[in-house]
Amino acid sequence: MNNKLIGILLISLFLFSNISQVLADDDRSYSITNANFFIDVEEDGKLHILESLDYSFDGEFNGVYRDIPLKEGQSIENINITTNGAYSDYEITNESGYSKIKIYLYADEAKTQKISNTNVNVNIEYDFINSVNIYRDTAELQHKLWGEEWDVDVDKVHGEVTYKSPDGVKYWINPYYSEASTSWENNTLIIQSGPIKEGEYLEIRSTIPLNQFSNPIYANKIDHDGLSEIIASQEDYKNQAEFEDKLFSIFPIILLALLIVFPIIYFKYGREPKINYSGIYEREPPSDYSPIFVNAMFDGKVGTLDEKAFQSGVMDLINKKCLLLLESDESNIKLKINNDTDFKSLKDYESGIINILKDFESDGIIDFNKMKSNLSNTSYAKRFSENYNLWKSDFEKIHVDSVMYKYFIDDGYTYFRAFSVILAIASIILLYFAFNSITPNSFNAIIIGFFTLAISAICFFLPDKIAGRWTKYGMEENKKWENFKKYLNDFSLMKEYPPSSIVIWNQYLVYASSLGVAKNVKKAMDFHISSDTLENDSLYAYHSYGGNIMLYSAMSAGFSTANPSSDGGVGGPGGGSGGGGGGAF
Repeated sequence: MNNKLIGILLISLFLFSNISQVLADDDRSYSITNANFFIDVEEDGKLHILESLDYSFDGEFNGVYRDIPLKEGQSIENINITTNGAYSDYEITNESGYSKIKIYLYADEAKTQKISNTNVNVNIEYDFINSVNIYRDTAELQHKLWGEEWDVDVDKVHGEVTYKSPDGVKYWINPYYSEASTSWENNTLIIQSGPIKEGEYLEIRSTIPLNQFSNPIYANKIDHDGLSEIIASQEDYKNQAEFEDKLFSIFPIILLALLIVFPIIYFKYGREPKINYSGIYEREPPSDYSPIFVNAMFDGKVGTLDEKAFQSGVMDLINKKCLLLLESDESNIKLKINNDTDFKSLKDYESGIINILKDFESDGIIDFNKMKSNLSNTSYAKRFSENYNLWKSDFEKIHVDSVMYKYFIDDGYTYFRAFSVILAIASIILLYFAFNSITPNSFNAIIIGFFTLAISAICFFLPDKIAGRWTKYGMEENKKWENFKKYLNDFSLMKEYPPSSIVIWNQYLVYASSLGVAKNVKKAMDFHISSDTLENDSLYAYHSYGGNIMLYSAMSAGFSTANPSSDGGVGGPGGGSGGGGGGAF
């Protein structure tokens, strides 16, 4: 066996072992079934805390970790860790405002084997310094039994907070709508809670008479009164939670009820008129509209040009011999403006196309490859973009908006979009407050908020032809042009009923370009017209060698260059010490 083969086998074994390890890691899981917290509020102001956590491991693990947040001036001291169900070692680091405890768990006394498929009880005992606040008129304990940063849910939380005396102690459990129950046993406040989901917390906050502290050297001293502020803070929190719960029970229903506005708008403004026209196909252009007008009115959004309008305009000028095809192959297209053209007879939008292209003339030749290269230059690109947008807006204002009333009524489309924006804003406001609330009705509010936001987005982007409506005249014209497009797009039908001459074929090819179906017209021309005739036809050659594609590529380069994309006292509820989180590794 040569060295190369041995190397391949070793690499394969290495990759296989790593892949197997990744798969094994994916299969493992753990849970915390019980979390018990015992807190003694001592007379010197420190908290003596014992955390007893019951882990259930499915798969192989190295151990667990516990991250305890520390505010300024706070510290964790006298840490002692014991475990039941596994042997252990631990290490402690302080960084980024946390006391980080990493506990390695082993299956054997020699501490060489990882734990696997077992239950382990982990006990973390420590003193918490400067966690209790001492005001001039009261002391305050605000401590999270369970923090938002745990990796998993916990099934049950049990807390015991022992004071020197229950007399004069006033307490709150946060969040306000927590289902935790409380009771007193002598000097100890018992807190019991069912499941707490990942990302949620459970906090005890209490005010304690100052006479329970003899010499609070390990407490945080604050030189102003705090009792009234603490009570007011909790009362405000309670009122806000109750208000939010009522809001989340009423406002979503209002949002759902408002959805009826959309069908009302549709039935009033969107239903199409009845017409007598019943044609299936149109084998000739239904009217003598310019291909640019056809694109604006009967292809896509009513009254708006897209890139096919400019492309079909160029093709129409080639067909009318205003633009001459000098060279065409798969790599490039070259045009020349025909100076024999009676420019005064051209429509304003036709002159506009020639003027835009003239900006890319070099020695009288419009070279598409050079055009694309020039449009990678910012100054060229901006000038082209401005000229194109001006040409587009001028056509829409002069030739579309002035006659729109004859074809289409867009009131319903306008109302649809306006109301969609209003509904979307209301939905986003609801979601913002619901996501920052833990009230019982907030979850339903989130679901309804997303639903109404989705409906508003759908209705906002609905085609104008759904929310708006055609006039009788416009409806008939639109149907005829739709049927002409069907004819152009149906190769078998064009094969059976072909145009009578290359002149008409070219006219159809221009219209097909404006409607986005030129490919099938070219295919039909290849079938019906001799290759000799096609080779000598400028318009066919322009389209056949990808003139529209090259023109679109150059225009896109210009738009991209011209418009580059672009690539912060008394705490409130939930602000207590402790908490944090942890996980397994």
